[in-house]
Amino acid sequence: ADIDAWPDILQAVTEDDILAAARRVLERRNAVTGYVRPAQPTEVSQ
Repeated sequence: ADIDAWPDILQAVTEDDILAAARRVLERRNAVTGYVRPAQPTEVSQ
């Protein structure tokens, strides 16, 4: 596809298109859960 056509191509993508692609590619058994926690204060030796 020519780069000039990209905006129209992207605008034509529907929510259903994205969900269908995700169902084909993503597998729950390969999922990873991460937790972001605040940094623990570190002690500084003097």
